[in-house]
Amino acid sequence: MKSLVNLIVKFVSYAALLFAVAQIIATDAKLQSFKENSNTEHAQDIILFISFGLALFIGYKFNKVKTLSYTLAALLLISFIREMDAFFDAVLFHGAWVYFAGAALVAYFFLIYKKIGSINSEIELIKEHISLGMVTIGLLIIHVFSRLYGRKKMWKALMGEDNFIRIVKDASEEGIELLGYTIIFIGIIELYLFARKSLV
Repeated sequence: MKSLVNLIVKFVSYAALLFAVAQIIATDAKLQSFKENSNTEHAQDIILFISFGLALFIGYKFNKVKTLSYTLAALLLISFIREMDAFFDAVLFHGAWVYFAGAALVAYFFLIYKKIGSINSEIELIKEHISLGMVTIGLLIIHVFSRLYGRKKMWKALMGEDNFIRIVKDASEEGIELLGYTIIFIGIIELYLFARKSLV
């Protein structure tokens, strides 16, 4: 009975999160804005940064998945820095985000270089858990599917060369990205719950 209650609580909580995500996209649709300062973009940044912090915490707290969690945290931090490229361009100079991403990569290797060999055994621990699958799917949505889905050529073919409306393409593409980041966030929550229960 306890397992069923936990499942229902998770379902309702994640459904509420997805509802909030959909509402954020709907708000930007009313504002006709999906640029760098849109609510959808800000939501991506917030979810990314929280996910990074949680992954970092999991690595610090649970030694059995330390390398894997730090690897995930590094990926999320670099993604966050990339999402903030417009901010770095405005405050510093064009392409400044690359240097910050490089620094994050160096810091990552400094943290895990002695334990890189343990990543296989850590993956073995969670390979059948839902968290690994969710994070993997989220990464594929963001870095593969959304890029292909957002191709202008496809949208022009759909709407017609003369009737192409960029904001429709942007809304769809940014919405897909936000969904991908949300799936990763849920996956990291699941990883934390699993680690707290099974890896202490």
